[in-house]
Amino acid sequence: MTKVKIAVRTYLVILLFSFASISVLAQEEKKNILVVPFAPYHFLSSFDLQEMANFNKLSSPGDVVDAVQDGLLKGIATSKSKFNFTTIPPNEYQAIKHLIDPEFIAEPTGRYGIDLSKLKSSQSFQTLLKNFNIDYVLFLTHYRIDKKLYTSGRSFDGSYAIAWSSHLLDYELINAEENLVAMAREFEIKPNAPTLENYFMKGLLLSELNGGHRELLKDIQFKIEQFNETKEAQFKVKRKRKSKRK
Repeated sequence: MTKVKIAVRTYLVILLFSFASISVLAQEEKKNILVVPFAPYHFLSSFDLQEMANFNKLSSPGDVVDAVQDGLLKGIATSKSKFNFTTIPPNEYQAIKHLIDPEFIAEPTGRYGIDLSKLKSSQSFQTLLKNFNIDYVLFLTHYRIDKKLYTSGRSFDGSYAIAWSSHLLDYELINAEENLVAMAREFEIKPNAPTLENYFMKGLLLSELNGGHRELLKDIQFKIEQFNETKEAQFKVKRKRKSKRK
């Protein structure tokens, strides 16, 4: 075997090892977030749920809540995320359900949140964190769909103002040490802007919420980064927009 062949083989081995190392590091950097869904009675809508079920081709209005939560989880659990998202299994949810009924908390801002003192004294919750190797728990505490008027410079069936929806989510995020990391009051998950093809669906088509879900993911990621720097729970923080290249 010539020296050239040996050098090439050595280079390829080093290159493959480098790629493998980068891949392993990328996987290690991903943190695990357990998602606890909101209870059905914490889902409110100003729109008719039968209408929403029809738009989304669901069997009944009773399927809307699960569809909203499934869509939200899929929306934030993207390949670009720095986290692995897992929904809490039914049995584990039942074990802590009585501990996590959201209540309205006034400070530091009005929101639906969790009484952390109950969780900290719960052996069931400690076991849950350990068994699933959880770094964070994301509590989706309240979801409301409100009506609003959408105005545009274009005409939709002869009107420049149409009925549209605003999807508002309360959430709290705690870490494995059971410290409150981040929270949000009425974080708006915006549907895509209406078009001539979908304006009559009023922003209730769940597939049109993907952009809003990505913004929610960015909000969670940014607040975690800010918490790691300040060690203070994050509420309203503004992300700096990346400057455009000239």
